[in-house]
Amino acid sequence: WFSDRTECYLAAGRPAVVQGTGWSGHLPAGTGLLGSSTPDEAIEALARGHEAELERLRALLAVNRLLTVTGVGGCGKTRLALALASQEIERFPDGAFFVDLASVGDADLVWGAVAGSLGVVDSGGGVSPRDVVLGRLADTRSVVILDNCEHVLDACADVASALLAHPGAVAIVATSREPLGVEGEQV
Repeated sequence: WFSDRTECYLAAGRPAVVQGTGWSGHLPAGTGLLGSSTPDEAIEALARGHEAELERLRALLAVNRLLTVTGVGGCGKTRLALALASQEIERFPDGAFFVDLASVGDADLVWGAVAGSLGVVDSGGGVSPRDVVLGRLADTRSVVILDNCEHVLDACADVASALLAHPGAVAIVATSREPLGVEGEQV
């Protein structure tokens, strides 16, 4: 969806470089990931042709903390998830975090990918990536986008279950070719 090196702009006007579809990063509160020169144009471009689906996802996210967008490869799941996060960012004052799992081939590395997207690194203290993520997101109002879950489905289900059980109001938007199978999941 993104070119190899695409300049994207945050609503606050700070540029962020997106490297192909392997980008993982943080969308600060009050901003959105944008693919054009203005916020309105970018959100419109992300959702173009899928306005009804996006409105349905917004309504579902308003009452569910775990939302999984399913469909065949290339149907626009990632675009919808990014547009959803951009439009709903005000509800998540502690930010939105995009975790691209397409290149994560080992389920044991999923928690590390999530930690990386949160900007936390291993300090060498023997703390697991799981504990680091749960500590970082404790008592926050954030949204985590888990993208391309299908090849590490069980690990993504573990992440979603742990985040839902942990204190805070973290919402999860997953994209996958199939549901995660977690209690409380809205597909």
